[in-house]
Amino acid sequence: MPPSRSPPSAARAHDVIVVGASARAWSASAVRAGWRVHAVDLFADTDLVAIAASAIRLPHGYPHSLPAAVASLPAAPLTYTGGLENHPAVLFALSRDRLLAGVAPQALPRVRGAAALRRLARAAGMVFPETLASPRGLPRDGSYLVKPVAGAGGIGIAPWTRTTPPPPSPAALCWQRLIHGRACSATWIVADDGPRLVGVSRQRLGPLRPGGPPFSWCGGVALDARRLPARVVASLDRLGAALWRIDGLRGIVGVDFLVTATGAAVLLEVNPRPTASAELHERQTGRALAADHLACFGLHASRPVGTPPPRAGWWAKTLVRHRRPLSIDGSLLTRLGALAGRWSDADGGWPALADMPSPGDTLPAHGPVLTVFAHGLTTKAAARALAARTALVRAAFAGRLPRDTVTQRAAAAPPPRHRSPRTA
Repeated sequence: MPPSRSPPSAARAHDVIVVGASARAWSASAVRAGWRVHAVDLFADTDLVAIAASAIRLPHGYPHSLPAAVASLPAAPLTYTGGLENHPAVLFALSRDRLLAGVAPQALPRVRGAAALRRLARAAGMVFPETLASPRGLPRDGSYLVKPVAGAGGIGIAPWTRTTPPPPSPAALCWQRLIHGRACSATWIVADDGPRLVGVSRQRLGPLRPGGPPFSWCGGVALDARRLPARVVASLDRLGAALWRIDGLRGIVGVDFLVTATGAAVLLEVNPRPTASAELHERQTGRALAADHLACFGLHASRPVGTPPPRAGWWAKTLVRHRRPLSIDGSLLTRLGALAGRWSDADGGWPALADMPSPGDTLPAHGPVLTVFAHGLTTKAAARALAARTALVRAAFAGRLPRDTVTQRAAAAPPPRHRSPRTA
């Protein structure tokens, strides 16, 4: 699909530019917050094109081609997501002539890298795994992981074993002791007046293909933070305060951590930008988090569109991939559209399917196809509902969706009769 572009023009009062590997989720939040969005990402998915004033697809040269693409857009503030914290030179170029509504590149080293994370973990009373710049002398029995120094989404993380191929660029890697635990993520709004924990989620990790990296991010399910071990809750409180004290760290900040069987919190990574978990918390709270993020940089829209009301219970999401190349044709989109319509009605207006590909696209094997959402009264119920919906989406890929599926089986569980507490 060719890029959908608006001709270069002067920025309007409430224009904002959203860039990242996938801009759909953060653009949707900005639109709900009342902004006119211009987006640049790798996909220009149909649901992004539908809500954005302009959407540019960059299938080649990303992220280094971003500055040239953004130059054609109005002179509006720019906010970023999706791993761009690993490319400070790109962020410098993007912010040269625009307000950067995000953590500035010169502040990124304060939360990225083993030394910075070790200091944060110490301040929060958390564990930070032993992390080394060289594998010299390490056992190759899987008790250590090899990781990219500048990574995102768990891509490239693998056990360090005798079968692990020698790294082509050791300087871009680190070796970290493997600690077992529940993989979780926390999302903060870090504003001038203090940090606010927006929500916590359990992360879904797994290989993107048979035999692939086992720690790739696949989705998540929102958690009740008050049900975490008391030691973990206390550590998150201290961590939020430590993040707030870091000069230049403002807006949405995500943190990946583990909860061990003994109730300890293990700090893994700080993502100083909106993360994929943020939209789970938007659904929990009914609040467009882009409004809070942009307000940290003095940006406010006068007429927020608003969000669908929050649903009682908990939300889950997963990124669905297909093991073989997948052609996107009209019949597949019709099947997916039928499921999406029924489920979205049951979900109170929140989209049940997102990141929808364009007709005529052929998606590569094991590549992302779309995102599926579901909710339930408990986190386990949300995870079960997500699994059921994902199975039907895969059936739609294969053309095996029964005629009565949409009308009888695709409906979500009936709305709950009482409200469960939501994470602050």
